[in-house]
Amino acid sequence: MKRRYLFSFSLIFLSTQLIAQSINSAYGDDSDKVLSKYSYLLLLKNSDNELTLGTGCFFRLNGDTVFVTAMHNLGNFDAFGKIDSSILIPDTCYIRVPFDNSRKFALIPIDIKKAKKKVTAAALFVKPDVIAIRLSIPSKYPINTIDQLFDSPANQSSFSPSIFYYGYKAYDSEGDNLRQTPIKTVGVVARSSFSDTVYLTEENVYDSINSYFRVSSGKVLRGNSGSPVFLNMDGKYSFVGLVIASYHKTTMIVVPPNYIFDSIEKE
Repeated sequence: MKRRYLFSFSLIFLSTQLIAQSINSAYGDDSDKVLSKYSYLLLLKNSDNELTLGTGCFFRLNGDTVFVTAMHNLGNFDAFGKIDSSILIPDTCYIRVPFDNSRKFALIPIDIKKAKKKVTAAALFVKPDVIAIRLSIPSKYPINTIDQLFDSPANQSSFSPSIFYYGYKAYDSEGDNLRQTPIKTVGVVARSSFSDTVYLTEENVYDSINSYFRVSSGKVLRGNSGSPVFLNMDGKYSFVGLVIASYHKTTMIVVPPNYIFDSIEKE
């Protein structure tokens, strides 16, 4: 059976135990201000152009900083494994981070040469669409890590009707990336969202990896892949994975935390 729910970011997640963790309810309804800070823009940049690769988030483990995003963001294929040979990903890309707790931003270059060796064109129902990159971020660039949010158990038996994420829209024109803010997309939670398998009619296959949530507000945009997803449970927000794609434009596909933590462990 898949471990689809919520997992503690600690050494415990390396075991098979299912442990729910949540964000402090003191944040109340201020989710836009608080949770949007955990989504980071991943892009390419040269002298003439900026190109959004996607969105990602940070974790901290044993003193190391790890950036996590959708694997297909670093390849020439989409979440369903369809290859576009015209896409060339260089060995360096950039993460947009705040500068010294101000409203200014900086682009931090990251070497993805090693990470690209792990990238393989595979459909999301064949292989988890997630990759982790261990980084060294200078202290003058404050970052928010997902593990900072984990503090108290959540009730798995009581679901709220909404799930949401903040993701960046894809731009490929000069300057747009530095000005944009993440866009909120909301989905509906049902028991079937966490079922062991989901049948994909167009592909005629069963997906036993990912979770599926119907979009109720906004839409999954190009550039959103890799955005951290949160679930409201009994007034508390819980991290439940990364959005990696949409299905029929009405459903967000989310890779669950256990696959994310497994990728971090192997990095």
